[in-house]
Amino acid sequence: MDDSGRRIGWLILVISLVGSAAALAVWGIRAAAGFAVGAGIAAANYRWLKRTVDLVGAGERPKKASGGVLALRYLILGAGAYVTINYFGLSVLAVLAGLLVAVAAVILEILYELIYAGT
Repeated sequence: MDDSGRRIGWLILVISLVGSAAALAVWGIRAAAGFAVGAGIAAANYRWLKRTVDLVGAGERPKKASGGVLALRYLILGAGAYVTINYFGLSVLAVLAGLLVAVAAVILEILYELIYAGT
């Protein structure tokens, strides 16, 4: 894995921990758990997409069933979010905020690259 991919993985972890702690301090355990679940889903999605992009970038052809597997991944992630929200009563907004963790990590990586590109 290249440096930027590794850095994004660490940023996802750090943002997830800090966001969960902040949600716990401000809104309570249900919001913290919701944020953590959303962040976990975002992290899993990032990892799956990164693995797929790395395979394609290495010149390997995707398998014929890869479209179905990709759809199944999103079905599993959506089902997990649905069950978490409806059966455990976690905050919908906290789960949605957690889903944005990977986006925040990528934005921070872009800023890092822009600032330190010359060094």
